[in-house]
Amino acid sequence: YNSYFIDDEKTCVVDSVDAEIREEYFDNLTHLLNGRDLDYIVVNHMEPDHCQTLLETLERYPNCKMVGNATTFRMFEQFYNSPKPDQYYTVKEGDEICLGKHTLVSYTMPMVHWPEVTCTYEKSTGTLFSADAFGTFGTVNR
Repeated sequence: YNSYFIDDEKTCVVDSVDAEIREEYFDNLTHLLNGRDLDYIVVNHMEPDHCQTLLETLERYPNCKMVGNATTFRMFEQFYNSPKPDQYYTVKEGDEICLGKHTLVSYTMPMVHWPEVTCTYEKSTGTLFSADAFGTFGTVNR
């Protein structure tokens, strides 16, 4: 699973993980934060294998803002039946979040995989966090 940590003036996780690796995920996140709070968690895709630790992340870090689009939050509330509107940070096409040296830009990609899919571009490094947009599952038999 691909979850990314950005350590800047503000801390940020891009995408969460499946519950299967929950303990390792939180151990790693605690280590990387090194006593700091988590400021943002960007949700590019709400499919369960990408977000099963999302609710627990928000509960562990109550000051953390969950970054997503309006559809992301509707799906979150349907999946978890635990609305967290005080932690929502709604982004639209082209919106930016400055973390310090790193700036995240949101781009919607509805129906690339699911209706809420977003990709996040980090401007200073030219990194595209693309969720499942370019992924595959399994192999192709010939």
